[in-house]
Amino acid sequence: MQACIIAFLVIMAIVLAVMINTFKNESPAVTEQTEDGTFASRTEPTSAEMFEYEERGGLLYITKYIGGDDNVLVPSMIDGKSVYEIAEDAFSNNKIVKNVAFADGIGRLGFHLFDSCPNLNYIKIPDSVYYIGNGLAMNCKKLEKVDIGDGVTIMGEYAFSGCLSLGRIAIGKNVCQIDHDAFNSCLSLTEIELPDTVTAIKYHAFYGCTSLVDVVIPDGLTLIEDNAFCFCSNLESIIVPSSVKKMGDNVFGECHKLTVYGDSGSYIEKYCVENGYEFRSQSDETPADRFEYKVDNGRIKITKYIGNDDVVIIPKEIDGKPVTGIGERAFFQNENVEIIIVQNGVETIEFEAFAKCAELKYVRIPDSVTYLGNGAFINCYSLKIAELGKGVTTLGQCLFSECYNLSSVSMGKYVSMIEHHAFSGCCSLKNISLSDNLIEIKYNAFCGCRELEKINLPSKLRTIGDYAFGECAALSSVFIPQSVSKMGKNIFDLSHSVTVYCCHGSYAERYAKENGYQYKYLSDAE
Repeated sequence: MQACIIAFLVIMAIVLAVMINTFKNESPAVTEQTEDGTFASRTEPTSAEMFEYEERGGLLYITKYIGGDDNVLVPSMIDGKSVYEIAEDAFSNNKIVKNVAFADGIGRLGFHLFDSCPNLNYIKIPDSVYYIGNGLAMNCKKLEKVDIGDGVTIMGEYAFSGCLSLGRIAIGKNVCQIDHDAFNSCLSLTEIELPDTVTAIKYHAFYGCTSLVDVVIPDGLTLIEDNAFCFCSNLESIIVPSSVKKMGDNVFGECHKLTVYGDSGSYIEKYCVENGYEFRSQSDETPADRFEYKVDNGRIKITKYIGNDDVVIIPKEIDGKPVTGIGERAFFQNENVEIIIVQNGVETIEFEAFAKCAELKYVRIPDSVTYLGNGAFINCYSLKIAELGKGVTTLGQCLFSECYNLSSVSMGKYVSMIEHHAFSGCCSLKNISLSDNLIEIKYNAFCGCRELEKINLPSKLRTIGDYAFGECAALSSVFIPQSVSKMGKNIFDLSHSVTVYCCHGSYAERYAKENGYQYKYLSDAE
């Protein structure tokens, strides 16, 4: 709770700064789904005449949308005055709107804002919004996609309850709590990526999400309340960290396919035993007879996995000798493994070690790993979450290339180089936090990441290679620091919506001018 309060205060300060500067900035794009399933951009705000609004204390509160457009970009300025809040029920029961975005600078979205909008398909919420009211979009049965900015700290009660078509939601990285019934009966929700800031999942939060298959609970979460995942009938695996200290009644009720993964001796193990849920310890190492290996100077390198488990926990030792490496193509084209946990002690993972593992969904790499070989996870089409330890300094060539479902990567803080094609074709990757120590991004590193929307390049970065962010159709903002002194050809090729944010007089500004990219100064984004 203290973390939530601190995050809230920080975000409030940011919101005020954003509101002051909003008038200087152009409005962001709202995207509209087209026939082929992609999203086309709209950059002009919807006319003020299409809203009813009132002034309170010098700020505007929009109380009703009265327009006829189905694609709406709610303005953050009207007649030179800042729009602070979109009041409760402003769009509720509207039968016209399909796609709605909010211009940066708006701070609050009221209760039941979109309640029962029968044709609403997409919502985009910017970082400036720090509060979303309860029942935000409940019972919007055609809502398919929601993007929530980093300002929001609490996912409100019934926020998306009854959104039967909601298949994907991007939750901002500062959310501390998923309130009760937030995603109740979201029957199409196939994945949910919870940020590391979440500390509590309240009762009925994911009740009846029958399409959820795998869930990873972030380390730091302490509370899961009654029936949180009840009737998630296709849920097969959930990883629960040792930070969880309290769980309510029937959390996994009627989840008959579920295996819960956690640490031996943890609260979650005791809870599962007492309540009859299948539990598997993350420290229950896969037996040595499932591997082929070789010994070199008293150290073990695994050369081939010959088992058929769906969960593989790399052993720390075999025959009393430490396991320090996973060899070239050791798991190549394995069709069974879904979860890989590499334990501390392994130092190297070689070329294409896990390439083309068709069912692999989650991988965890410890801090002891200092080398990840080229193409280690290439063509792992089902991979969704990759947690990389702090030991890795280079992300190798084609490391995650063509991992179509990869949506979350936690990168070690000492990564200094991202090699060519490392994330190319990761078409579900919406955002990525880069290491503060990153110096170079090689050519085609993020090419084809068509869901990537915004990227902040760290202050030590010097070089960006050719086509590094090419074909990133949703990319709207790239923040380039003064330190960048070399940029290759066509870095943003076919990324038509991108705006480059750069320092006045910088190399990035000159590059944007010479290559015809829209640019703004970083001071305009503060």
